[in-house]
Amino acid sequence: MRRWARAAAAAAPGALLLTACTTGQGPEPDVRTGPEGALIDASAEFLVEGLPPGEEAVLWLHATDPQGRDWASWASFTSDEEGRVDPASQAPEAGTYDDADAEGLLRSLRLPDGEPVRSPVPVPGEGPELAYTFGVDVGGRTVAEEEFVRLLHAPGVRTERTDDQGVVGDLYLPPGPGPHPGVLLLGGSEGGRASPSLAALMASHGLAVLSIAYFGEEGVPETLESIPLEYTFDAVDLLSGHPDVSGEGVGVMGASKGGELALLVGAHDRRVNAAVSVVGSSYVFHAPPGPTGAGAASGSWSLDGNDLPYLAPTQAMSLRDTAPGFLGRPWRLDWSAENAVEQATPQEREAATIPTERIDGPVLIISGAQDALWPHWLADEGEERRDAAGLPTERVVHPEAGHLIMGVPNLPSTYSTAAPLIPDIALMDLGGDPAANAEAVDDTFTRSVAFFKEALKEGSGEAPEGGPEPEPDEQAEAPTGDGTPGQEGEGT
Repeated sequence: MRRWARAAAAAAPGALLLTACTTGQGPEPDVRTGPEGALIDASAEFLVEGLPPGEEAVLWLHATDPQGRDWASWASFTSDEEGRVDPASQAPEAGTYDDADAEGLLRSLRLPDGEPVRSPVPVPGEGPELAYTFGVDVGGRTVAEEEFVRLLHAPGVRTERTDDQGVVGDLYLPPGPGPHPGVLLLGGSEGGRASPSLAALMASHGLAVLSIAYFGEEGVPETLESIPLEYTFDAVDLLSGHPDVSGEGVGVMGASKGGELALLVGAHDRRVNAAVSVVGSSYVFHAPPGPTGAGAASGSWSLDGNDLPYLAPTQAMSLRDTAPGFLGRPWRLDWSAENAVEQATPQEREAATIPTERIDGPVLIISGAQDALWPHWLADEGEERRDAAGLPTERVVHPEAGHLIMGVPNLPSTYSTAAPLIPDIALMDLGGDPAANAEAVDDTFTRSVAFFKEALKEGSGEAPEGGPEPEPDEQAEAPTGDGTPGQEGEGT
């Protein structure tokens, strides 16, 4: 792998200068890769000292994923007058990332050219840590290298499987005695259990996180279609009733379709005292067709056996939408949501709008302005309803980020701008750029953990009275939005 990293560096523009400026002889430089054994979200340090002033050097990083695939990143620098290279304050002259960034080497790791990418963000596996090798090349020769690890979760994080308790998922508990603030974590239209690595890292920071699957796994529906909200009420029951979860109410967090669901759960269950919706929507949308959906526009969520009102596109993809795919570029699918909102009547939009003003506690709504899948303005109505009611709401829009902005910080964001739509045939555009997406992931994680710890008041206390509130409201009473279903629309 190290040979591949050096080959990549040598092939870069200007790399010939690296071999011409030094003989590679002399004392080895000192390298620092702190903090050793830190959690993956901690600020990284890659520091090289002891080089001759004005020396040209290539810093590189490599790692191997659970599938045995090699990942590498690199950046070339000229040492300062003290013989130092500090990526936190120096922008690389060439490499796999562009700006001064302490985490640039971590975030810009990539596969060799031609290696198929099955997921926009590499799955780190179930182990407790990730191992890396950091090196420095001068004159085409490796003059220093050091191995280090970053922890995916803190030692002592405990996991309890909940499948036999009526909810398919895993509860991640922080080290040490409880009770701890509880958070329900919801995934999107990918299905399955919601981001185990993210749940474990959140638990490392003092939150008890119940990561559930609501479709796409044994024990829950196969497709994202008419998922009962009552199932999420059961999850809140399990979480709030656990002896290691504090009695200050629970939080809920989700991304994409999970961000939509997070707002719905908060609006229908009084025990939810804080909600975070990431790249979600203020409207209920149709179930996504295709492998994870129903195959035709239908409801995503149900209550008391009836589909909640939803919006669906009224037209299929146009030549304008499909042309990029035939040219090898990712397809933008934001047209689907835009069409669904624009073509709906005011009455249909109101019926499908999530009553965010009913969420009993603060709400954090996070979006990416360059989201090419779900436009960021889809979340505006939820903020406006709460503002009109004088309720605490925090709205964050990352100007250069796209759709993939919830996850584990400092994992590679190289492939975060697109994802497989039709495996090996077509990609869907997720928007943003890798560096902006990485920064947004870090901010989303840090901001959300702090938000929940403040909103849920760490420690024990009395649980709020009352549970689910599925009684009819203006949303539940309205007719369903399936009068003009879309033909080939994509959900999130």
